[in-house]
Amino acid sequence: MRWVIKIGGSVMHNASTIMDALSELKEEEEEILIIPGGGIFSDLVGMVYEVYGLDEETGHWMAILAMDQYGYFLARNKYKTTYEIDFKKGLTVLLPYRLLRETDPLPRNWNTTSDAIAAWISYKYEARFVKVTDVDGIIFEGTLLPVVSAKDLIGKKTCLDPLTPEILVNTGLDCFVVNGNHEKRVKDYILGKKVLGTLVRGGR
Repeated sequence: MRWVIKIGGSVMHNASTIMDALSELKEEEEEILIIPGGGIFSDLVGMVYEVYGLDEETGHWMAILAMDQYGYFLARNKYKTTYEIDFKKGLTVLLPYRLLRETDPLPRNWNTTSDAIAAWISYKYEARFVKVTDVDGIIFEGTLLPVVSAKDLIGKKTCLDPLTPEILVNTGLDCFVVNGNHEKRVKDYILGKKVLGTLVRGGR
């Protein structure tokens, strides 16, 4: 099965452990493409944007380059990297800048983050989409929601970027949000086990 796993910068401190846990699936038939977040690298871009008054499109491309930086951090010369969509058995880290310069259907502004990019790739290549972050899932008023409709998240502030719920609604794609501070949850979800998290259901 094809998987797109977006690993956010919020779990950078545990990223190598998450990658190692996913690599243990090498005996399975899973094809796992890792989409890096931006982490502290995109935070720096945001600071430069604010201080020097960049336009949004320039900031967008700088933030995409930040994803490449985090991608190298995730791979650490231990896991394969690719500049193209490359689903192969095992674990591969996408460095997305070159790909998006050639094919970029998404708005070039701050609403388009690695979440939206991962969602777009998941839909286009018929892969299951998992967002790995530092919270247990979608939380409203202190309550973790095991399942929620993407349309109910449009316009609301959650751990998903503003554009992603719209992509999920328009494409019918689902997204599972899981806490990467518990790397076993990520691995177990791919293995089909029930784990703590939120399934965000796409569709209208």
